[in-house]
Amino acid sequence: MNQREVYFQRNKSRRMNATMEDIARDAGVSISTVSRVINGYKGISEELRRRVEESICKYNYKPNAAARSLITKRTDLIAVVQPNLENPILAKVLKEIAKCCSDKGKTMIVCDYDSDNDKAIAALDSMREHNVDGVIFFGIYFTDELIERLSQFTCPVILVNQEIPGDEEEPLFTTVASDNYKRMCDATEFLIKDNHRRIAYIGGQKEDYSNGRLRLQGFLDTMEKYGLAVPESYVVQMDFSVEGGREGMRRIYEEASTLPTAVLCGSDMIAVGCIRYLQSMKLRVPEDISVFGHDDSLQDIFEIKLSTVCSDNNGQIICDRLFAEQENNLKKEKIYYPYRLIRRQSTRRISE
Repeated sequence: MNQREVYFQRNKSRRMNATMEDIARDAGVSISTVSRVINGYKGISEELRRRVEESICKYNYKPNAAARSLITKRTDLIAVVQPNLENPILAKVLKEIAKCCSDKGKTMIVCDYDSDNDKAIAALDSMREHNVDGVIFFGIYFTDELIERLSQFTCPVILVNQEIPGDEEEPLFTTVASDNYKRMCDATEFLIKDNHRRIAYIGGQKEDYSNGRLRLQGFLDTMEKYGLAVPESYVVQMDFSVEGGREGMRRIYEEASTLPTAVLCGSDMIAVGCIRYLQSMKLRVPEDISVFGHDDSLQDIFEIKLSTVCSDNNGQIICDRLFAEQENNLKKEKIYYPYRLIRRQSTRRISE
């Protein structure tokens, strides 16, 4: 190895193992100034900041996360605890959250608890041991034990997609969710204004307060408002899945004395299962039966473009609130996503 190669190897090794002291020496500043630049403190002149940043780039310096957290009291870790990675609407929101975290210099940790609250509690215990700076929890249903675990975090906790029943006046946590009751009222009215009078409903399970019970109540109240009957055979509550939609439509098909002209579904996944069952029975959508979905998660995947309820930028809304609570002592509140109804190929107007 010649002298130049020796120098190169030594210099490379030095740059790979650079310390904060090396950066301070090269930039001609104190170690505390380097630390302040790295951690984004204000009150540092542009000249000093430029010199430190140039030295960091020169040495390819990577601050030790554990050491930095001891100084800043932050880990920059955001825990996202969610029930089902296979759900396309959740995958879409997770992608948005990941981008927001990256833009803020945060690291997102994703835990899948498989819709099992015992697993959720274990995941939360693990995240508390990691001293995460924020928790985004996608709930299915809340138990006292789960609420107690969430309450043990000293960092901000944002509940997503699920409200705690009876928690309206003084919320324990900020909740970011759909206004499920109003959305389903509007979706039901959409079909009624298309002259549908026999409308069936396939929605989430009874245990699911926000996405199950509130959506069903919105449907029933709107049908009552317009004086429209809802036979018992027209209401089925299932899993938010294609199979749930298929099974729900099978029950309606076999048990209803007269078939509905429209089916309102609690999710796009349910709508897909519903349509596939109807197709297996040689019924056309929307010519024979209209199908309305919810959450606009499959517009580029399923062969029939679904009429549905759509929300945009949910992940951004969640992160904006989480980061705001990290910086300020904000009052806990319920935040609802804005939404719009979209008419596509799976529904039709009935001629009067």
